[in-house]
Amino acid sequence: MKIKIILLFILFIYTIIYAETSKIDQNQYIVKIGDIFNIQLMTIDTLVVKSIVVPEGSLSLYPISNNVFIAGKTLFEAYKIIFDKIDQNISRDKISIQLEIIAPSRFHIMGAVVNPGEYSTEELVTLQQALNISGGMASSASKRIKILRNKQILEFDLNEYFANNDISSNPLIMHDDVIMVSLAEKFVKVFTNNDTINYVESVELDENKSSIADVLTQLSKKHQWSNLEMFTVHRKNRYSVVEKNFILEADDRLFIPVEELYVYITGYVVRPGRHPYNGNMNALYYLSQSGGSSTNGARKKIFLLREHGKAELYINQEIRPGDTLYVPESKRSMFISYLGPVSTVVTMISTIVIISINLGK
Repeated sequence: MKIKIILLFILFIYTIIYAETSKIDQNQYIVKIGDIFNIQLMTIDTLVVKSIVVPEGSLSLYPISNNVFIAGKTLFEAYKIIFDKIDQNISRDKISIQLEIIAPSRFHIMGAVVNPGEYSTEELVTLQQALNISGGMASSASKRIKILRNKQILEFDLNEYFANNDISSNPLIMHDDVIMVSLAEKFVKVFTNNDTINYVESVELDENKSSIADVLTQLSKKHQWSNLEMFTVHRKNRYSVVEKNFILEADDRLFIPVEELYVYITGYVVRPGRHPYNGNMNALYYLSQSGGSSTNGARKKIFLLREHGKAELYINQEIRPGDTLYVPESKRSMFISYLGPVSTVVTMISTIVIISINLGK
């Protein structure tokens, strides 16, 4: 039993050690100083060699063979160099080579991020994670990012990662990478609840046409907003309620309702109910959407009810999402309604008087 527990513990430790290196793309990872390799020879007596890449960039293969220089090579190239060196004396199928421990990585971030500078990490991080370490991108930053690696410029589009979960667009960051974040040329700002305090993020527009549906897929913070059908767009000092296939333009503001954006109208109207919020419109607009005042409704008086529950006379105040407009009963209708009971009483009194006169005769 004890032996079984020990073996399970060894397997657990082995899994932790190799879990990080198993994520590496051998054609992308660049070997650096401090990386540790595990080399095994499956001969009559299994020989295990653990060796570190020293500051001069070489890896010792003693007692199997001489040193090999692998710093700056891709992991695929490093494996090949080691194999070729050992393969001179031992059959390749009896050789096992594994990058066992990754040395801390250093990378640089410059451009439109909150805190540009040099960072280091003891774990493998993706491009998105590296940007988060730097405090995140500026609100107007482009998600089309360039990385300087081994004197080559690589380009990655995080929009593809957020929209389609394309992992290749969110690569692992290598030692001495320089991440360059530029400003977006065309973008829209996304808010929630029609309140600029609830800023979500800026989304870069595609070179072709980008609809609201396209922008929703590119948000780094995923929400159930794709199920919504109506949105508010602010363009050139004008608010409009639009559908998700609406084509956005540079500098638009997109307002996404976390709670439904409606204005409610009740009271003496033809069709009481709710209507999609439209920031451009006054109370008369929502009144017309409800079919106007009913026969008994007031023609020139509307009350505005806010969240605090107090009613105030509407005198062209700004209408906000969630507001309720109440159309009271007209004075004419109230007067007529009062006349009904009065006329009944008068009729009853008249009847009594007539009966009394007749009985007195």
